[in-house]
Amino acid sequence: MTEIEERLAKCPFCGHRDMKMIDAIKGIDAHYLIVCEYCGAMTSFDYTSTRVECMKAWNRRTK
Repeated sequence: MTEIEERLAKCPFCGHRDMKMIDAIKGIDAHYLIVCEYCGAMTSFDYTSTRVECMKAWNRRTK
């Protein structure tokens, strides 16, 4: 688990903390997905350009 993954808030659907960030490519841009390894919930944030921005967007979403 990376440092950023350790800082991800728990899953808003099942409450588990087993979150993983996946690097992907969308078109020609870097893209990040966040996946709950327990229930399989997955989301991405198109307006984020870094792993840190994606983590912050996820953590705002779960409050």
